[in-house]
Amino acid sequence: MDVLRIKEKNILNDRIKQLTLFIEHDTKTLDRYKNMDSQDSFCVSQITKLTIKNDERFISIKEAKQLIISIDLGDLDLQLSLRLKNNTLEAKVKNDETIRKKKLKNKPMENLQKHTYQRDYSGKASMKEMEKSYQYYLKLSNGIPDYIIDKLKNMPNNKGYIWNGINCYGYLPRERGVTTTLYEKQRNNSSLLVHEYNSTNYKIFERNPKCKDKCIKNMQRRDLHKYFPSIMDYIKK
Repeated sequence: MDVLRIKEKNILNDRIKQLTLFIEHDTKTLDRYKNMDSQDSFCVSQITKLTIKNDERFISIKEAKQLIISIDLGDLDLQLSLRLKNNTLEAKVKNDETIRKKKLKNKPMENLQKHTYQRDYSGKASMKEMEKSYQYYLKLSNGIPDYIIDKLKNMPNNKGYIWNGINCYGYLPRERGVTTTLYEKQRNNSSLLVHEYNSTNYKIFERNPKCKDKCIKNMQRRDLHKYFPSIMDYIKK
């Protein structure tokens, strides 16, 4: 997971550097236009255009920096793992396609039709499985109850709920120095699971109105994959 985090952070840092260079370039251009005739319609148009572009870039930089903070805290671990699995599956499909093409070149012509059919069937099956997994994820996301979404609008980004295996975080800026807390209601009883985690530890408490909170899980962050399922685990084979 550390490798995934570093790779994603490098991508975001490269994006921030690129946007910063664009801002510096356009800022110099803006200064030149401002020193020209301020009544010239072309100058006014270019100043407005470049100012809007730079404002959008500042927003993108701010969002990228927030994502880096979330990555360091581990809030995006599940999303990064899911993306890696999808990319691995796509790479496997392409690799299998390359291997099949090489084998076909060495096979007699009478076997060409058979191998072509197997290639097409395997490729379609892999793509179908990917699409099926993605659609199931969308179905779960679209089914999040309105009352949860309404509550999230008034919650900070390090508080929220777990619904059907999906982490739902608050819309407001996260509270600094506060442990991330997610609530998960159990269907089979009246208890409530409280997930609390920071950059190193992950704890799960069982909360029951009739008794004191009970810690049922205490894990290091590197062991999370043993507890949390993948979207792929929901797909019926």
